[in-house]
Amino acid sequence: LMSSPNDEVEATASAEDTESPGPEPIPASDGENTPVSSLVEEAEDVIEEEVDTTTTSLPPNDRVAIESSTAFDSNSIEERIRQLEAEIQAEIARVQSSTGQEPGNIPIVTQNVAVPAPNSSNDASLQDKAEISPVVSEEEARLKLEAEGKQNAANEAAEKAAAEARQKLEAIESKMKPLKDKATSVTFDPKLDNGLYLIGVGVRKKAIINVYSVALYSSSSTLEALSQFPRGKQKKEARDALRNAARTFGPSSTTTSLVLEMVFKADAQTIAGAIAEGVKPRYSGSPSDVKLLENLIMEGVKNKGGQATKGTILRFDCTAEGVTVSVDGNEQGTASLNGLGSAFVDVFTDDKAVSPPLVESCLNTWCGNEI
Repeated sequence: LMSSPNDEVEATASAEDTESPGPEPIPASDGENTPVSSLVEEAEDVIEEEVDTTTTSLPPNDRVAIESSTAFDSNSIEERIRQLEAEIQAEIARVQSSTGQEPGNIPIVTQNVAVPAPNSSNDASLQDKAEISPVVSEEEARLKLEAEGKQNAANEAAEKAAAEARQKLEAIESKMKPLKDKATSVTFDPKLDNGLYLIGVGVRKKAIINVYSVALYSSSSTLEALSQFPRGKQKKEARDALRNAARTFGPSSTTTSLVLEMVFKADAQTIAGAIAEGVKPRYSGSPSDVKLLENLIMEGVKNKGGQATKGTILRFDCTAEGVTVSVDGNEQGTASLNGLGSAFVDVFTDDKAVSPPLVESCLNTWCGNEI
């Protein structure tokens, strides 16, 4: 059979379509150097090349014939576009999987890839933080160092004060010794169980009778107050210093104690009444308040038979809150009256003290004694 030239052209074009290897597959992206926009541009180039190759490689007459049968070529191109889109989506999924991004975070663009405009307020905030944070940190560090320095200085000062206090106490205790009342030969210990120091001893007389011996115990501040005066001189000033230190209660001196040891027998009413009569004119409150103190003394003596015999020990712990009474080591109670403690101390230390020998003993023992 004889074939026409047009048949040969169509056969040749059909053969070329069959043998054409088609567009090259898009190489897989390495996830770093092949953006999605490059894949899209490559897909567009392949489509254009496909169309140009098909329509420009034939003579004009045959091109018309090919263009007239566009159904086949359009279907082929559309199929290729779908393949490329599938490959692009697969590449996007692969990149997202490799970088850990959420799906949909990579936009598909065919021309220009949009770059989000910088947030000027955020940039300014970050810049401010970058500039301020170091300054704030340096200021905080400086304040911290300053506080630590002050704390260290305070600790050192406290340690120094504590060391000086210990040295004073050691000096005081090295000088402490029992004292004997010459009039009665009664000896008192240098220190009480509450930590108070023996300041001096004396006797309470009634006419020619020695009724009891008495000892004054107080804090180290009382000793220091007396030690500032030379012995045998400035007696009035030293006496006033003794009284003020013994009757003033505070953090450094909370208690002053008077310990009485009977050397002459007296019944409960007599001894309690005598002590109460000495307190009343020195107490700023109602005289009837002193009755509470008197009753505590009477009850203590009654508990030992009603008689304060020789050797009976009465102890009075004086504080800002009042006076606590003990008889032979048994606490009877506290007369809680404001000012009563100072008034009781005044009975034994003021200008009309009931035991002048006690005051003289205190001054002679500690005045001029270096502490």
